[in-house]
Amino acid sequence: MSNYSDNNLLQLIIPDNPTNNKLFGTQKYCGEDFPLRGDNVHEMSLMGGVFEVIDQTLSSHNVKRVLKVKIKVGELTNAEPDALAMAFEAYSKDTVCEGAELVVERVPLRGFCKNCRREFNVKTMCFLCPDCQSTSIEITQGEELLLESLEVE
Repeated sequence: MSNYSDNNLLQLIIPDNPTNNKLFGTQKYCGEDFPLRGDNVHEMSLMGGVFEVIDQTLSSHNVKRVLKVKIKVGELTNAEPDALAMAFEAYSKDTVCEGAELVVERVPLRGFCKNCRREFNVKTMCFLCPDCQSTSIEITQGEELLLESLEVE
């Protein structure tokens, strides 16, 4: 059994503009509820990118079977673990990944205030510094989708 791990294997950019208007919930933003709309194949698209990286990674190795795939998913991606699992199952069919365990680690949203230089967990989509109320915030984590590791035989 081998274990491949590289934090830089995959980092996808999540599109800013969803492709349809399907309502799938609401999000609190500065105390108000706003509808969440998006692409109903969002997780399939994300998993397609994961499988491209898996294929690239395994192409130079003699792998019989993948036992476990671990990914890190940022909170801001709005990717649902159950939908990712369904997409994983669909993409893994008839591949070395079929039957592999998918482990999804959620990455919390964190910000850095450029004004007072404080790092903090972002609790709402308002993006205000909890100390100085500045809106000059840089997101430091929570946007990523990373292939963390593959366990293979």
